[in-house]
Amino acid sequence: MVEIPSHVRRRSSRGELIRKIDFSSCFVSVVSYSKDEDDNPGLDAESESLFIVFELGGESLEDRLVRYADEGRKLSADEHRSLQWALVSIVFGLHTLGYVHLDIKPANIVSFDMPDKKEQWKLIDLDGALNSGKPAMLKDCVTTLQYLSPELAGTFLSMKVCARDKFGRARRGREETDNQLIKLSRLMDVWSVGMCAMEAIFLVPILMPWYDEWLRETGTEEKFLNWLADYHSDPIITGDLTDALREIDEDMCNFLEGMLQKDPSKRFSIIECINHTWFEKMRHSHLEDLAGILEKSEAADSEAQSPASRPSPKEEKEDRPTGKDARRASRACVLM
Repeated sequence: MVEIPSHVRRRSSRGELIRKIDFSSCFVSVVSYSKDEDDNPGLDAESESLFIVFELGGESLEDRLVRYADEGRKLSADEHRSLQWALVSIVFGLHTLGYVHLDIKPANIVSFDMPDKKEQWKLIDLDGALNSGKPAMLKDCVTTLQYLSPELAGTFLSMKVCARDKFGRARRGREETDNQLIKLSRLMDVWSVGMCAMEAIFLVPILMPWYDEWLRETGTEEKFLNWLADYHSDPIITGDLTDALREIDEDMCNFLEGMLQKDPSKRFSIIECINHTWFEKMRHSHLEDLAGILEKSEAADSEAQSPASRPSPKEEKEDRPTGKDARRASRACVLM
């Protein structure tokens, strides 16, 4: 379970702390959208078009990693920890709300300027998010093959869907396949986050060489999907990759090995990711911030129940958490 600082454990449940987190800060915000004449979502009354306006983001993680590769820049262990914490926090927030994304990749992680002048990673392309643990039609699942989980690769193979476009969707003209139902799992997103983390380390999509080679060799994605879906084939992290990761940090290597288990029954859940030793310092810091807000809130509630002890308006104002404290407590997705 997510650890709770000892000084608030007696009075506060984990659920109370989780409810205090503003997970909306992990996702791109909707600024506006088209409305009909009755001011309801629909065709715009003037342009007769449908549109959604999102907040303006900055650099995507994909663009940043390309820039780092061009500059010959490598991230430090602390920078990797911060980035991976941000990615795990984003997915934790999405899963807490009951959704899976299925297409988590560096191009869909974008930095945004925050009011405190810091940057923050946010997840975009949320129109493809689906309810976790429930059946979904194959045609509604948008993925990218280099970040695709092994169990989803196996599903594609079992349904004989090997001809896919660059977004991982079955090519048109297969209506009977498009309407097939598959069950979605949160563990699928965990795999994709692990792939993003590995790309930030090596500055290249780590499965791209195999995908490109086998696509040129066979003309289809079937060989790649067969290899990916085989739980008994060599693990993703082995040999030289293991050595390279251990050189950065042993805990990070263990963390990524757990995320990138081909067999989903052996893969870390998102809670196990949050609780991993690799994040101990950051986790404690974030929960301390959150617990501080909760303590002030509980103290205010307790005093409010006693008219004799009710503070003056001036004292009440001073006891409230500052805007800076509140932002620190509510923000779950921090940038490296």
